[in-house]
Amino acid sequence: MTDYPVVIASSKPSHSRALRELLAGLGLTAKCFSTVKEAKDTLARNNVSIVFCEQSLDDGSFRDLVTAAKKAPSQAFVIVTSPTGDREFCREAMQMGAYEVLMSPCRPGDVDWVVIRALREWRHRQKTAA
Repeated sequence: MTDYPVVIASSKPSHSRALRELLAGLGLTAKCFSTVKEAKDTLARNNVSIVFCEQSLDDGSFRDLVTAAKKAPSQAFVIVTSPTGDREFCREAMQMGAYEVLMSPCRPGDVDWVVIRALREWRHRQKTAA
């Protein structure tokens, strides 16, 4: 296991690449998956801190990953990306337990801000649980 790994669940390779590059600029390595199943399997077996997930994927949606993250040992934060930024969708995602909702494609400043904040909170939660 690596420290603070990030998972990207996206059916769009161009979005995964762009997000991976933004995260690399923060010194983070991301594992990219195109299905909910792959991301869920990774959550169950690894110490994942953050999951970036599209609103929907071919085999499921952000809902599946929010639920899986809550049950995972590391209790990763799920950041949902949405092409529309619809208020009702954002409200639903946050009520389900998403950490944040970002418009996609993601703006670099938004990614930096949310990742730094999420990692700080995730580390604190891990220390408190230990």
